[in-house]
Amino acid sequence: MKSTTTRLDREAIKNKIKQSVENITGQDLMIRNRERGRVEARYVAFKVMKDTFTRISLTEIAKFFNLNHATVLHGLRNVNNWIEYDPGLNELYLGVMADVRTYLSKEDFIEEEQFVSAEEYNILLNRFKILQNLYGVVLKDYKLLVKAHREFKRRHR
Repeated sequence: MKSTTTRLDREAIKNKIKQSVENITGQDLMIRNRERGRVEARYVAFKVMKDTFTRISLTEIAKFFNLNHATVLHGLRNVNNWIEYDPGLNELYLGVMADVRTYLSKEDFIEEEQFVSAEEYNILLNRFKILQNLYGVVLKDYKLLVKAHREFKRRHR
């Protein structure tokens, strides 16, 4: 039997994510400035929210932080690369995810098996990178094929 979250539960979980990031980093995420540490912490919170609620909109995340949805989009695009190359941010992300998982399992908002372990996450991330690289190769080949096709048609009119 799958449990579901209510709107109130979602707010409690979003608050828990915010508190967890603030406790670990010592940053107040609601202060609007561009200090690197605060921006990184805020972006990690965006990612944890997006990973926790797969169907959460950028607008909902933005409203929670009193920001624009474009800021959230920009943050989500950047934070994946930052987490990949910055061990400290990766540790922050995994720590917050573990904290949220513990909270959710205690509160029984979501069943435990809906989450993946850090090891499973890294395996999935590596598979994603492989697929991303393959996509790049296929796209490049497709563009070359289209170019060759156009040249062929031009020469054989």
